[in-house]
Amino acid sequence: MEKKYFRIHPLLTCKMKHDKGMFTYLRNHGERILVPTWAWLILGEEPILVDTGCSVEDFLKYSVLSFGGEAGPSIEDSLRKFDLSVLDIKTIIMTHLHSDHCLNAKKFPNARIIVQEEELKFAMNPHPLFSKTSNKEWYDGLTFEAIRGDSEIIPGIKTLFTPGHTAGSQSVSISSEHGEVVITGFCVLDDNFSDKEDIIPSIHIDPLRAYDSMVKIRKIADTIIPLHSERILNISAIP
Repeated sequence: MEKKYFRIHPLLTCKMKHDKGMFTYLRNHGERILVPTWAWLILGEEPILVDTGCSVEDFLKYSVLSFGGEAGPSIEDSLRKFDLSVLDIKTIIMTHLHSDHCLNAKKFPNARIIVQEEELKFAMNPHPLFSKTSNKEWYDGLTFEAIRGDSEIIPGIKTLFTPGHTAGSQSVSISSEHGEVVITGFCVLDDNFSDKEDIIPSIHIDPLRAYDSMVKIRKIADTIIPLHSERILNISAIP
């Protein structure tokens, strides 16, 4: 069978003002940064989205961690550039169910939303410590397809079970002409995957599993795209 290759198109949905230390465990506290939030469009036989992002208005409505933000293009306008509408999206791979990655999901009435079983269970009944980062209202009316562990979605696109940031974070490995591109399933910056060390996200339910998930991605990926990467702000396609 001929191997399939894909290109990934990052769709900016908003930017959030955060303390950098929220992303880099035990580092950079007090440094305020403007962080992009993305959805990722993968084009092939059918368009697939990884995450849906959110509007800045929706994010600030629920966030207890942000100092503000900036609006980005609407998800509808971003898809329109590819001659697509929200009705054309039938598959969404959700890395995890925090607000900044899922609040646009209700705009996609025809989509099945692929999520890890552990993530869905935790989000529907969160530990009190995480009651501000999971909210059943966000998921009402969504059609979830729960999976367990690493899974092939279609040839050339796989989910990788990478827990630690949340109970069921999943990353997405995409075959490209230049090797495997992995979109991390947890909230990190470019700094977290530096040449010197791997730095886990400060928000986590299990720091050891978070670290092991980063090691797993290192072994698989030729290119790593952190969920809140800034280096791709002026890039229309990856690779």
